[in-house]
Amino acid sequence: MKRRTLLSLPALALNAATPDLTVVDRARILKAANAYLKLARATITAASSARSAGGRHDFFSEGDYWWPDPKDAKAPYIQRDGMTNPDNFVAHRKAMIRLSVEVPALVAAWRVTKDKKYAEHAALHLRAWFVDPDHE
Repeated sequence: MKRRTLLSLPALALNAATPDLTVVDRARILKAANAYLKLARATITAASSARSAGGRHDFFSEGDYWWPDPKDAKAPYIQRDGMTNPDNFVAHRKAMIRLSVEVPALVAAWRVTKDKKYAEHAALHLRAWFVDPDHE
């Protein structure tokens, strides 16, 4: 936070040592959480890679700098430092990042408002990821 922003905050958001982030960040928290309420749950079961040896519920990710060997398609991948392979499978990584952004925002909105809709939507995500084996 910039000094100028901090100094312009409402007085009730500040105490002698620490700003009250529920006041300072309320609009940003609610804007994000309200956007996430509109999104369907998405887990790793929604996408798969033919290169994964695991099953439907197994997380699969490929290293950014690893490429197929152009001399032998069956050979192990080779490393090209600093060159991200655009054909790498990243859907599971993106789903995990999405979970790690949406659930905390929904929980923060519940903490700020005590409105159950935010907690319930966060719980739907967590159940889809960790409890319900049939969720896509």
